[in-house]
Amino acid sequence: MGQNGRQAAEEIEQGENGVMAKSTKKVRGVYEKIPGARIWWVRYADGNGRIRREKVGNKGAAIQLYQKRKTQVLQGEKLPENFRAKPVSFGELAQDALDYSKAHKRSHKQDEYRMVALKEEFGARPADKITPQELERWLAEQSYANEWAPATVNRFKALLSLTFRLGIENRKIKTNPAKLVKRRREDNGRVRFLNQFKAAKTDIPYLQAHTDEESRLKSLFIQVCGHLSNTGWSGIEWISFASWRRFRRARTAIRGTST
Repeated sequence: MGQNGRQAAEEIEQGENGVMAKSTKKVRGVYEKIPGARIWWVRYADGNGRIRREKVGNKGAAIQLYQKRKTQVLQGEKLPENFRAKPVSFGELAQDALDYSKAHKRSHKQDEYRMVALKEEFGARPADKITPQELERWLAEQSYANEWAPATVNRFKALLSLTFRLGIENRKIKTNPAKLVKRRREDNGRVRFLNQFKAAKTDIPYLQAHTDEESRLKSLFIQVCGHLSNTGWSGIEWISFASWRRFRRARTAIRGTST
């Protein structure tokens, strides 16, 4: 018998009432738990060799699911413990983060304010489906639209990272996508250097205004050699090697800032 003939013989058979009916051809890994109930299950071994069973429905869907699971096992993909478990939403993780912030952080009011925008964007999304690219894109768009400073973007990133980190600690998710989001460089301050031409509001002699570098170095020398400070500049005849070394280091630092 040829192949087509064998398939025809397996697919149909003569019923008692003369009705042509499909045969119940057995497929590996697919079975009816209750014969005749038309509810099909799949049975397979995961990557650890443990036998797993899943209820599907019709036979065609069960065959497709069995093939999918076997492919996942061959690719080394880790299967969830419970396929029927409801995915954890970002909103649930956000509430956990706000509870933690209120209990442990003085800035919990700011976290509550920032979390409103985050929940509006990601609240209904499954937390494990959010990618670093989505977070990066959202932060960039909000930064441009609202003219955020780099420090503001970093505060939102920190809150996102806290939210996902607590989800991992509570075993609700397994990865933290915010960890891969790049931190912005903060340049919100101004750097000032003191020199001999600008007066400093301080009681330290060598940081006060001086007419020239020599007078400033004299003040510095007396300040460094504290045990000789009462003798003044003209009365210093001998100093220890350690005091001289401290003075030279301080003099080099001053000359570096004055250039």
